[in-house]
Amino acid sequence: MLIYSTFKSIQGEVNAWHQGRVAVFVRLPYCNLRCRYCDTMYAVEPDKSKLKEYTPEELFSFLNREYSPYEFVTITGGEPLLQADEVREFTKLLLKHSKRVVIETNGSFDFIDDIHNENVSWVFDYKLSGSGERDAMINDWFPKLTNNDFVKFVISVDSDFDEAVEVIDEIKRVNPDFENFAISPAFDPKQESLMMGWLAEKVTQADYDGNLILNLQIHKLIWRDNDGSEH
Repeated sequence: MLIYSTFKSIQGEVNAWHQGRVAVFVRLPYCNLRCRYCDTMYAVEPDKSKLKEYTPEELFSFLNREYSPYEFVTITGGEPLLQADEVREFTKLLLKHSKRVVIETNGSFDFIDDIHNENVSWVFDYKLSGSGERDAMINDWFPKLTNNDFVKFVISVDSDFDEAVEVIDEIKRVNPDFENFAISPAFDPKQESLMMGWLAEKVTQADYDGNLILNLQIHKLIWRDNDGSEH
């Protein structure tokens, strides 16, 4: 199992257990996409000398040595499902020891069905046209979403919001009970306040019975000097 980094910080984005929770983060390298606004290119195209290799069991033991006590683990990337078999085995170990897990994935992969339960919150970052990767998205996972999961949309151009609404309508068509949709501004310090205000208005006006959430990356708001990526 190739690992770019591990660190303990607050959970900065939406998940079943809320923003602001303290969690251990496991960042996996590489990604099958190249989004125009990617903020983790250091992990997507990593310096290979910085990578570490563990078995799932070794990684679990390492976290217990370095970060105990902890209850929440966020598996992120890069794209963690490029190592789906290893993520499955590592997550099963965490669940066996009563940890709760967030898996952040990019929308081009389906669920790993045997680790989709009430103790795992899947966050699908569905890519819109502004990312340059809309064509890579699949809809196999739409009907399987539960309200322990989230679908997140990053808005980088105005038309992305209308696209997000179209995707939300499609998800609601096949999975009418699913409620957890989040809208995020692409991180751009020059446009940050303008985009946040504009999106707040759009979310306020949208008619989704309170199920559309404005998601700000609070780790980046706190640790601006180094973009919050490894806090």
